[in-house]
Amino acid sequence: MRTLHRFSRRSLLGRTRRDRRGAAAAEFALTLPIYILLLLGTLEYGNFLTQLAMVYQVTGDAARYGSQQATLGEATTESANAARQLMSDLGFDCDVGSGGCTVSSRIIQEGGIDYVEVSVDKNYDQLTNAIPVGKHGWSVALPTVLRARAVYPITGT
Repeated sequence: MRTLHRFSRRSLLGRTRRDRRGAAAAEFALTLPIYILLLLGTLEYGNFLTQLAMVYQVTGDAARYGSQQATLGEATTESANAARQLMSDLGFDCDVGSGGCTVSSRIIQEGGIDYVEVSVDKNYDQLTNAIPVGKHGWSVALPTVLRARAVYPITGT
């Protein structure tokens, strides 16, 4: 009895080695999560640096403004109010008791010179907070506080 073989053993092995259909899709499916993580990490880091730069800028501007006031009492009050107003203009709530941001101002005396010191602590708002992780919706949020401090000599007007 003679059996007909449609494929010989050699041609079948050679064909499976050369058959690459679907390989690109499989490779894409394996690398896509890595690319998504890289993209999210880049966006998150950019958001972090943007918020940090804003806090530093507000702190320096408020201390500079407070240093130009006529009296020491005005310097502390006006610099703290300026920092709160600037943070509010940027969309961050820094009102007393809000919890998202705290502003403090004080006078430092060193070497016969009066300085105004302004400190701003702001809770970092993460972009990835909105992404649920796991079947229970766990968050990948890490509590981070952005802190900035600026000191300027009081010159008065």
